[in-house]
Amino acid sequence: MRNITLKTGVGSSPYSYKKKSVLADFWKQLMRSKAAMFGLILFAAIVLMSVIGPLVIPYERAIAQDAGSRLLPPSLQHWFGTDNYGRDIFCRIVHGAKYSLSIGMAAVLLGVGACWGRSLATMVARWITWLCESRTVSSVSRPHCWRSPLWPRWAVA
Repeated sequence: MRNITLKTGVGSSPYSYKKKSVLADFWKQLMRSKAAMFGLILFAAIVLMSVIGPLVIPYERAIAQDAGSRLLPPSLQHWFGTDNYGRDIFCRIVHGAKYSLSIGMAAVLLGVGACWGRSLATMVARWITWLCESRTVSSVSRPHCWRSPLWPRWAVA
């Protein structure tokens, strides 16, 4: 159902109205929530990092091992520090983000597909049940339908 806002002002009729779209209403409610905006900005940053990051940071930098720079704290050279093998943690996070997002999207699509599949299966099961019940009711109400197709015709009176 769409929200209806009355226009007020000089020269406008009190009965004229402006229809809002569902998307505009959704965006307005999203802008009101600080937590939702924070989540949206964080998600957009992660998506942007996963798309642009591998173009800027070469993969070799993420897998290169340097025994001399093991377990270094964060610095200008290594933003998140290094791990046990001397690999830059930030580079590894940038290159791993696309796989994490892909797995997350697949899980969401699988969940939505399972819900829709269950709804479809429920509808089909109810239709089959209705079909079987209607056949049963019609066969009980008409005794001449009781015979089996395997019975000979002369056996039914």
